[in-house]
Amino acid sequence: MDVAQIKEGGVYAKSVGASYFRQVELIVAAPTRPGGQWVQWSTDAFNVQDGKAREHGKCGIQTFARWARVKIN
Repeated sequence: MDVAQIKEGGVYAKSVGASYFRQVELIVAAPTRPGGQWVQWSTDAFNVQDGKAREHGKCGIQTFARWARVKIN
């Protein structure tokens, strides 16, 4: 996916019919990250080991764009 298509509040998946998604919560300028920005994302998940119902992460916007192949909303 093109970096310009990644927007705050957007929901993305790795493929059509994927079993989970990632929602972009925040995009911040970060010159040291790939693409000059980092993306904070979250996903509804079920992690038996930790008992978490929601997962979070962050990565460079180019890294996120390589993962996100489908925009859901």
